[in-house]
Amino acid sequence: MKTSKELNQLLDIEDIFDSNRNLDSSLAILLTNIYQKSTSLDLSKNIERSFYWDDQIYNLNQTNLFKKLEQADKIKIYHNLSQFILAEGLYIEQLGFTFNSKMMLLSDSIEQKQLYASYAYDEALHFRMIEKFADRPDNLHHANPFLQFLADIVMNGERENLVFFIQIMLEGIGLEHYSELEKFCIHPELKGCLHQIVKDEAFHHGGGKILFNRELLDKNDEEFLIERSHAMLIFFQLTHMPLMFAITQAIGPLGEKDAIEFFSQINLQERTRKKMQFLKSQYTHCKLDNVKLYCEQNKLFEPNDLEQIWEIYKESVKV
Repeated sequence: MKTSKELNQLLDIEDIFDSNRNLDSSLAILLTNIYQKSTSLDLSKNIERSFYWDDQIYNLNQTNLFKKLEQADKIKIYHNLSQFILAEGLYIEQLGFTFNSKMMLLSDSIEQKQLYASYAYDEALHFRMIEKFADRPDNLHHANPFLQFLADIVMNGERENLVFFIQIMLEGIGLEHYSELEKFCIHPELKGCLHQIVKDEAFHHGGGKILFNRELLDKNDEEFLIERSHAMLIFFQLTHMPLMFAITQAIGPLGEKDAIEFFSQINLQERTRKKMQFLKSQYTHCKLDNVKLYCEQNKLFEPNDLEQIWEIYKESVKV
């Protein structure tokens, strides 16, 4: 069995997010036949692209900003948000191919290899379903530091690091994320796909909690956990940014007063606080006391205040 260090040398971010397509239609038909057994979505059907969420998502209907917007501007935002959400989702599902392939090679039992083979199938099915509704823009990973961060973990993490960050943390947050998307989705077919993804994410997350073994961590593993936890918790404070980019792309940057009022009215701090509480509980469950203590001392579990959120937004859109 190859070691993680040997596998790390084989991985590259461009390979993980490679967009090369095989134009052989017979292969596409074969894949459709394989995955059609596992979903009620007609994978051979062309779906008219639209927007999939309206102002029910993220409490947008409760904000003064959306109450004042013209319907045409709202629709632009809905389209932008739908594409941003699903495009990032496609990249993360694609990342899952490499993660599960690496985990199969690092597994030391037939049962674990079977488990990660089944997870890889799930991720491939998710990708195939989601791409019926949205395009995967080439080179998004160049502009999205979160995707680069996840690829770095997959490329450089040892087995227990990978289980913790990808299955327990990322897929744990993914479970919440996809559940909310499913709840407010206004497109019946996509809603059905999201329901299936939520069920799969629950199995992936639960499997990670079963497989993670604190006793197998060495000093280098703990240093990796601390360093990447610092970055990951900062990224998870910014899950509202696709919404803000969707708004900015449609109507231009918000000023400080309007932005802070908007953040307050969508209850962003409380949403972030709940997310951070969940993530903190995962460190407790996994008995990562030293890592959790580091995060607490650096206030990484505390949500940014509204002024900090504004400063991040302002810098991101160059107000």
